[in-house]
Amino acid sequence: MKKMIEECREHHGKAYKAIDQMMMKLEEGQRSNDASQMRAVLEDSQNRLADLKQDMGTCMNMMSMMDRMDSGMGEMGGMRGGMAA
Repeated sequence: MKKMIEECREHHGKAYKAIDQMMMKLEEGQRSNDASQMRAVLEDSQNRLADLKQDMGTCMNMMSMMDRMDSGMGEMGGMRGGMAA
C-alpha cells in the first residue's frame, strides 16, 4: 500500500508540473497573436491533458483498490468481533 501512495504522490507532482507548463504555453500562444501558433499550442495542450487524464485514472484506480481493501478489512474485523462474542 505504501508503494501505491508513493506512486500517487509522484503522479500528483507530475500533474502539477504539467499544468504549470500548459499554462505558460497557453499564455505564450495568446501573447503571440499568431493563429497558427495558437492552434499548435491548443493541440499540444489537448495532448498533454489526455496524458494527464490517463495518469489521474491510474491514480484513481489505485485509490479505489485501497478503499476496497480497507472496506474488506473492516468487514472482516467486524465478522471476527461478532464470532468472538
